[in-house]
Amino acid sequence: MTEDDLHKIVSQWLDHALPAGSVYHHSPNEGRRHVAYATRLKALGMKSGWPDLEIFVPTEHFMGSLPKPIFIELKAPSRGTLSANQKSIQAELIAAGCLVVTVNKLAKVKAYLAQHIKINDNAKMQWLEQIAQAKGG
Repeated sequence: MTEDDLHKIVSQWLDHALPAGSVYHHSPNEGRRHVAYATRLKALGMKSGWPDLEIFVPTEHFMGSLPKPIFIELKAPSRGTLSANQKSIQAELIAAGCLVVTVNKLAKVKAYLAQHIKINDNAKMQWLEQIAQAKGG
């Protein structure tokens, strides 16, 4: 399973797992770009190393803690390490009081979120979990 494959299945899973009123977003800040376009994006506020997913959940769905933004960095199941920029951004987000995790499997996404928020449980989620597990993610 590639990182893109994992990302797609995690996004589908989040569509069914997150409680009502939640919102998530992927910031497409990776990949090679023409120098002029990359410079433009940086001037507009793009941060190299920004986590793959940002999740915001309504207060009433947090378990025993104050609500915080949740950031998830996804890595391919069999490989993938954090870049220096990713480590730096994650440290800044943690210092700002955010929840941050780097994971390489859907089961780890689920386990991490379940520690902090009430997540749904339904047939679509279970089906996606089975697919991810069968593919190694």
